[in-house]
Amino acid sequence: MKSLEGQVEALDLLKKAIDEQASTAKVTALNTLIMMDERRVQDLKEWGKSVGDINK
Repeated sequence: MKSLEGQVEALDLLKKAIDEQASTAKVTALNTLIMMDERRVQDLKEWGKSVGDINK
């Protein structure tokens, strides 16, 4: 019985670790998307300046 309880505890710890890794992956993905969007905006601004767009 104690063996089963130990396995349950180990599985709970593993689940917590996996949940933390998933959260970290989500934050990393969001940060990457934000950086890509910021770069896209910067590229569009530079392009607008280069073609003489008055809305740059």
